[in-house]
Amino acid sequence: MNSKQHFWWMPFLVVLLVQSCKMGPNYSRPEVDVQVDWDSLAVEEDLLSDLKWWDLYQDTILGNYIKQALTDNFDVRKSVARLKEVKAFRRIESSNLYPTINGNAYAEGEASGASPNKLDEEYQVSAQLAWEVDLWGKLRRGVEAANADYIASYEAYRALMLSTVAEVATVYFNLQDVQNRLRITRRTLVARQEALRIAELRFKGGLVSEIEFQQASVELAQTKALLPGLERRVRLSMNELSVLLGRPPAELEMGIALENQPVIPSIPLGLSSLLLERRPDIRLVEQNLVAANAEIGIAKANFYPSFVITGELGYQSSSLSNFVGNGFNYWDYLGDLITPIFTAGRNKANLEATRARYEQRLYDYQSVVLTGLQEVSDGLISFQKAREQRQAQAELVKASEEYFRLAQLQYLNGIVNYLDVLDAQRRLFDAEISESAAIRDQLVSMVFLYKALGGGWDPESMQPEIVPKEMQEQ
Repeated sequence: MNSKQHFWWMPFLVVLLVQSCKMGPNYSRPEVDVQVDWDSLAVEEDLLSDLKWWDLYQDTILGNYIKQALTDNFDVRKSVARLKEVKAFRRIESSNLYPTINGNAYAEGEASGASPNKLDEEYQVSAQLAWEVDLWGKLRRGVEAANADYIASYEAYRALMLSTVAEVATVYFNLQDVQNRLRITRRTLVARQEALRIAELRFKGGLVSEIEFQQASVELAQTKALLPGLERRVRLSMNELSVLLGRPPAELEMGIALENQPVIPSIPLGLSSLLLERRPDIRLVEQNLVAANAEIGIAKANFYPSFVITGELGYQSSSLSNFVGNGFNYWDYLGDLITPIFTAGRNKANLEATRARYEQRLYDYQSVVLTGLQEVSDGLISFQKAREQRQAQAELVKASEEYFRLAQLQYLNGIVNYLDVLDAQRRLFDAEISESAAIRDQLVSMVFLYKALGGGWDPESMQPEIVPKEMQEQ
């Protein structure tokens, strides 16, 4: 094998490599209108959406459940595994920028018919190189797309964390609401048992008619009929929460009772353009847009020649016993330029397809941004109105308690009949049940609001190990 010793073209290759460009447009974020008048809804100026919102309730049980779900929930674990997979694919794509070097070794012995006892031996070791020079940025655009896919997978992981936190909190508050309704119903049951006892005594004493006694009996039976349904909902909610925590269905400890949860003041917000930086679903679709933009560059580069350099460096000897002293070095190289001449319109169609995909991703991005703005607006309205509803229901419960107290007192004194007592008791029961729902709605509305804002915990404390530091900072 003859050695080639002409290096005159190497400087030109270096210049060519240095001056190589990337085909296709460089990505720039599309302009979207995110200026919304929040003044009528938000009055604070600090950005609270980076805080752990559940700390506002000082409910350590809820906080522990959320932390457990973020580590043990199987969907979260699956998302982390997906992140590892995409990270590996990114490394595969990045490796295309560099030469591949393989080693080779072989030994051969051959005997001729004239000298059957004599072997012609040949031994060889070599290193083989192959490198596609990225003249038009095709490979770099591929790496750009792979990076975008990786970041998109990370944002999908963040979106799942956000949804998991919101789902755990929502199920927790729903469970507390059902437990509170169960307590109210049991308390009402005791009161109606006592009312039935009094009605029976008054009926036997001839003070009231039998119909009043039967009315008290019906009210008691109706209250008893509510218990099995509420008890079933408690167990089902506990099962749902257990699965979210990555554990088998079981009894769960609960923290602060629903009626003792504090009324949260108005929410400080940081909105508008910050929404694009916080919400993982918006960041995800933007990375899909980045990848689609890079694919346009790849499609454009397919119109131009590709240049591949191959080379081999080795050592060959005819004697294994004297391998070093009885051999010689050899090397060669080859530059291969391949250019498309006729593709039957395939490259053009591929470029049109990538542009159409970019257009689809652009509409996805604009739609998700618009949905995000709607969800923030809905969240602000729901939170404020739920707080007002909770306060109104508390006043209604207070008034109903006084009404029931007076009705009982006047009934015992013979001023009103038992229908008035039943009416007051029903109103109190309904008011207490509605207050429980109002408290739950306010708590859940804040969960929804922070989900809409794309935040609510310290991002650095909940990164999977697979996420590089530079991506955490980003």
